[in-house]
Amino acid sequence: MESARVNNFIRIGLNIVEKPQYQVEGKVFEVNEEDMEIFDKYEGVNVGLYKRIKVQLEDGEAIAYQKVNSNYKIYVSGMKG
Repeated sequence: MESARVNNFIRIGLNIVEKPQYQVEGKVFEVNEEDMEIFDKYEGVNVGLYKRIKVQLEDGEAIAYQKVNSNYKIYVSGMKG
């Protein structure tokens, strides 16, 4: 397990949402497809709660889970987003 930064995302609660010029800190796990299917079930991918997304790390790409149909309004440093 390694620490990593995902560029152009911001954390809102337990979810990540695209937001240019921001970074989210996280962990990277190396898993096989069988493990990914277990994560999919845990995250509710099959019932539409979360989806897999590709994210850009400083040294490559990874898969993250993002909540589906989130209607977040982003407020950062007093600026409406």
